[in-house]
Amino acid sequence: MIPKNAMSAERHVARYPIRVGEWFEQDRLHRFNYAALSQIVGQDACAENVLDWGCGNGLWSLGLFPDAEITGVEIDAKTLGFAELNAKGNLAKFNGLLVGETGALQPNHYDVALAMGLIELINYDDFVKVFGVIFRALKPGGKLICTLHNWRAFSALYLLWITQGG
Repeated sequence: MIPKNAMSAERHVARYPIRVGEWFEQDRLHRFNYAALSQIVGQDACAENVLDWGCGNGLWSLGLFPDAEITGVEIDAKTLGFAELNAKGNLAKFNGLLVGETGALQPNHYDVALAMGLIELINYDDFVKVFGVIFRALKPGGKLICTLHNWRAFSALYLLWITQGG
């Protein structure tokens, strides 16, 4: 038996595309998070090429970098499909890639790379692989923006690795 409050796949898909402005204006927490990250991004918001690894529904990169060409990377084709729907609905330039297709990423191409809440979800070996690809894809002087939802899971070993550039 399906719980009464469970969302069917059809209803879930019907919610898309999600407009960036509506998403980040829906409540005080969303507004706060968006405002905080917008300040961190600052002048980099005019980046031309953005890599969003673990893009999910794509709304962070679409909201923070509205004029950029965004490459979203996801492990799941269905999730990537939601990001593509959101990109179309927000009139954004978006290219979706599955993790297995990231060999096609151009080296030294991206001004900014995002990894929003990704670090807690991968083991150390995957961490080294993923961030190795990200660092190769970033232009010299490019920026990596990571968020951590559970900072205690982030060991000093990871921090050292990122700050040294891979």
